[in-house]
Amino acid sequence: MHNDIDLKLHCSRLKVQLGIRKFDDANRRLTFVVGASSCLREVLDECDILVEQRYKDCGGDSEWLPVVNREYQSVRLRLNARVDGNTVHWRTQIERFQNESSTFQKVESSNFDSAELESLFIRGTYVDAFFSLETFDYMEKAGIGLVADKLIIHHQ
Repeated sequence: MHNDIDLKLHCSRLKVQLGIRKFDDANRRLTFVVGASSCLREVLDECDILVEQRYKDCGGDSEWLPVVNREYQSVRLRLNARVDGNTVHWRTQIERFQNESSTFQKVESSNFDSAELESLFIRGTYVDAFFSLETFDYMEKAGIGLVADKLIIHHQ
């Protein structure tokens, strides 16, 4: 939160470095990795500093994982999903932008399986991402996760 308002970010033309990967089979969390501009890295580094300090002030003692991967100058985005029994309902809105016709096509993403999603997020593809920050503390690791609310995929 920033001034008691959830912080939401938007970044255009992020290049996919690693396509869809299963993060957690039990919760069916799917993630992908994009390159992060210097501006995005600066904003996320500031968030990391503030949130980590608050976490430690509240007694948190798990290992803090920085949101930006320094080795690859990248960040991991997670698709937003709700699991209802054995059914996954994807909440991340996905659109495709067709460059040749300059049109947007909404992708019905509520019941995607991971194979369908893998075909959309191919290495080298560009995405516009609208995402929010979510903290986690899981298995003695803590940090900030980036959760995609809306993605626009640019197909050449």
